[in-house]
Amino acid sequence: MSRIYSAGQYEHNYLPHRLGNWQVWDSEKLQHSTSAKAGQTQQRQDKSFLVDDRGHLLPGVKKVNNSFRTRLSPSDSAPCRWPKPSPVVGSPPAATMGYKGIATSYLPRNHTVVKAVEVKGAGEAKYT
Repeated sequence: MSRIYSAGQYEHNYLPHRLGNWQVWDSEKLQHSTSAKAGQTQQRQDKSFLVDDRGHLLPGVKKVNNSFRTRLSPSDSAPCRWPKPSPVVGSPPAATMGYKGIATSYLPRNHTVVKAVEVKGAGEAKYT
């Protein structure tokens, strides 16, 4: 049996808000705010360009906010991106033989010991 798909399912992915397209509004339509609250966009007093044709910042333009440094955090320290390991948890448990809790020496470990052998004519040297 065949199914009928509408074309809207393909066009849905190309809507401007899904692609991240944006437009610059007319300056008369903008409401000017007098207070600078965190999380609100403020209109710049300077009307010069900040980026070049490729979207890169022009020389001399200070990068204010990014993913790791926001207006809410101090500008000299970025917030931690990854959680730090908990000192309470400790190291992973040792390999045991099932529920009996018998320690084994043949189960995989976190490191492998490789014995080096000298081969005549090889460019590598055996380091001990």
